[in-house]
Amino acid sequence: MKHCCIITTVHSPFDVRIFHKQARSLVKAGYRVTLIAPHDRCEVVEGIKIISLPRSRNRIARMLTIFVACKLALYQRADTYHFHDPELIFTGLILKLLGKKVIYDVHEDYPRQVIMKDWIPALLRRPVSIFISIIEYIVGRIFDGVVVATDFIAERFPASKTVIVRNFPSIEYFKEPMDCSRKYLERPIAIYAGGLTRLRGIRQIVEAFSLLKEIELWLVGKFEDHAFRNEIVLKATPNVKILGFKPFEEVVQLYKKSSIGLVCLLPTANYLESLPIKLFEYMAAGLPVVASNFPLWAEFVEGCGVLVNPEDPQDIANGVRKILSNPETLQKMGETGRRKFLETYNWEQEFPKLLELYARLL
Repeated sequence: MKHCCIITTVHSPFDVRIFHKQARSLVKAGYRVTLIAPHDRCEVVEGIKIISLPRSRNRIARMLTIFVACKLALYQRADTYHFHDPELIFTGLILKLLGKKVIYDVHEDYPRQVIMKDWIPALLRRPVSIFISIIEYIVGRIFDGVVVATDFIAERFPASKTVIVRNFPSIEYFKEPMDCSRKYLERPIAIYAGGLTRLRGIRQIVEAFSLLKEIELWLVGKFEDHAFRNEIVLKATPNVKILGFKPFEEVVQLYKKSSIGLVCLLPTANYLESLPIKLFEYMAAGLPVVASNFPLWAEFVEGCGVLVNPEDPQDIANGVRKILSNPETLQKMGETGRRKFLETYNWEQEFPKLLELYARLL
């Protein structure tokens, strides 16, 4: 049985992409899977051996964790090492120098993402972005495989080594028939599930729902910092409910109780070319979508939602009203999104690409 070692120093061991999709799918495909990740204990879950890393309280501690992860990875003597964070590039290079098969999984456009990091001094952001671009250019030609989440990211890596595995939801978690009419709801509920950050348009969404007091808004996720949480709590009207972080299985249940899904990311360079999984989770759950009016998203949202200016709370409110004002539109959009998910935008369509990469390397 071929042995795959997956490594992350940033994500939870039960991260949706890493654990629920990649690791579980690899086990079902006959691989032995070890997952090294920040956790409070070592355990075996659904056939996946989880080896715990200490949880890092700050960025310096997180960098030190890299060396621990490298040491633990070497102990595994796996056939393939699949790492998920750019800070693990050094670990990947060590493994490669020792003759191991190494896969770099690129979730985001990191050079663009760095430009938005407030904790990096403004004068250093551009040089750091260029440095990361150069490093990724080099290691993309050294590592055995590169997995990317979008076509745009793929352009930075060698085509012969790169596989585009889009981060779509799994049918397994959305296989129950969905009630796309939502007629049983006495009061419509709109949901946003994901990171509660400034750049993800949370402030604008909350302001929009001050104009939609007849509609409840559920915010599900972690705030990026206490200051922003306090700002949103003060700004929120009584129809806004802050539910906090929820495990993925609970989020799916919240979708079933909702009427509409929101994904109004602000038009930053990184987000304009992104494909947020929440957009497709809403479609999987039969929820009409109110989404940012990015050109890339238009194809996906067509027929199952509306595009709005994410920087304009009034436009967001108008988009929500447009969908909820007509029960037939609500139901039709929900059914269209659900059909698109089942036919095309699902993990089961994407995983064979990853499996083919593994087969080629081993």
